[in-house]
Amino acid sequence: MNTENIVTEDKSWVDILREKASNESRQPKDSKSEMPDLKESLQFILGVLDQGATLWNSRTIAKLLASFELLSSSSDCDIYSAYNELKTNNSIITILLYLNYLSSHNACSYYVDSLPNPITSTFKVLQLPPLSKPEEFVTTASDLLNESHKLENLYNLQRQVLHLMNQNMERECQHFGPGSSPLDAKLIISFHELLLASVLSTRICCMNYPQSKKSCIEAQTNIVLNKALNLQYVAVNTSRLWVCLINFANDICYSDLRYINNFLELFESLLRQNGKVLKDALISGGLQFFVDTFVPGHVWFEVVADSVADCTIDYSQFKYLYNL
Repeated sequence: MNTENIVTEDKSWVDILREKASNESRQPKDSKSEMPDLKESLQFILGVLDQGATLWNSRTIAKLLASFELLSSSSDCDIYSAYNELKTNNSIITILLYLNYLSSHNACSYYVDSLPNPITSTFKVLQLPPLSKPEEFVTTASDLLNESHKLENLYNLQRQVLHLMNQNMERECQHFGPGSSPLDAKLIISFHELLLASVLSTRICCMNYPQSKKSCIEAQTNIVLNKALNLQYVAVNTSRLWVCLINFANDICYSDLRYINNFLELFESLLRQNGKVLKDALISGGLQFFVDTFVPGHVWFEVVADSVADCTIDYSQFKYLYNL
């Protein structure tokens, strides 16, 4: 008779995991790997992006959070110097947008939910073929025991990423389409759609959060979107940036009516910060179309009931907005 098997059978799976985690913690570690420098942190972030929509374990999230905390405490000069050494083709703002989207994807998965197709399809262009996984993607016993910290770290990571997006957006966007040609306009709109999809993914995933966390995330997304909608370009005016947002709202709400109130609140928050945009016929017409389609009779800044059970949408009318 094997006494080792008897002992193992008497243990709960939690005890077994704790024992394995304890053994893992005794393994010698490279002290350098525990305190990565700026370049190593950026390299790890890029490695995470290479894995695309692969779900993160608690260790991946914790290391991402530590990496972004280091970025937040570093000077712009140090960040760009370290980033340029990596010789990657993507800009820092694009990296932030993609990472932010992936964090939203992970948050939705935690709540057994998913992001709307109009958002996920926007990021398919950044997906890569399967690559070998970094060590942090291999789930260990310690990762399973630390699952309780996963969501809290993910929430803090989202706040850090949104902060850096807001901090770097204006400077990075100065390099997008400085001219006035149709090509410049197309480049700006493509980037703007990526930015909107990223920020809206965070706003949507936080609907599952406790109210205090939800309010903090919504406040940050409002700040980022307000800045994005007020960026000044030669080739693209403000009304076109707003129409991109309204198109996303229509697509997302048409696919899932749960998000109607979320967008009403977002629009009203943005209008409170910059009400003069309603004087633009294209913007006011687009917003009115959204209301007429999803909440007929709604008056801006009035409370809307959560029930969407009786909403009926005519797709032939919905298509009209794309002709604006």
